[in-house]
Amino acid sequence: MFSSVHLLDHEIEPVRAAGAQPEILEVADGENETVLPLPCALWRDSRCSVYGGAQPVGCRAYQCELLKKLESGARTLVECLEIVDRVVTAQHEMDRVGGRPSLAPRKERKRSLDPAEGARLLAVAEYEVLVRRYLKAPKDLDAGSQPA
Repeated sequence: MFSSVHLLDHEIEPVRAAGAQPEILEVADGENETVLPLPCALWRDSRCSVYGGAQPVGCRAYQCELLKKLESGARTLVECLEIVDRVVTAQHEMDRVGGRPSLAPRKERKRSLDPAEGARLLAVAEYEVLVRRYLKAPKDLDAGSQPA
C-alpha cells in the first residue's frame, strides 16, 4: 500500500542482516532518509519474517483504518474479516492476471487495450479501490503514496 517504510538508524543493520536492502533517499535540503522499499523483502510465506525481532518501528506502529474501526467498535470482527478476505481475493486476482499495469504515463500507453491488459487493469483497480476504501487513512491518500 505504500512505497517504503522509514528506518531508524539502529534498525538499518538488523534489517540488512535479515536479508533486506535499505535504500537512502534524499528528502529535502540535502537531508537523507533510510527506507526499506516495499513490497518488503522480509515478507515471506504471508508473514513478516522478522516479526518481534528486527521489525522496524514503522511496521510495528502502523494501524490500517480497518483495524482502527474494529478497535473503536465502528466495525465488527466479522465485518473486518470479510473485508480482509475481499482485499486478499482481489490481490490474488490481480497477481493471477499479471499484477500491476505499466507505470508509463497514460499518453505513452497503447490507446486500445487487448483483453488481457483490460483484465489486468480491472483487477488492479478493484484491489486499489478496496485498499483505499478500507485500509488507508485519508492523510496517506493525500500524500500521494502509491499502493504496493
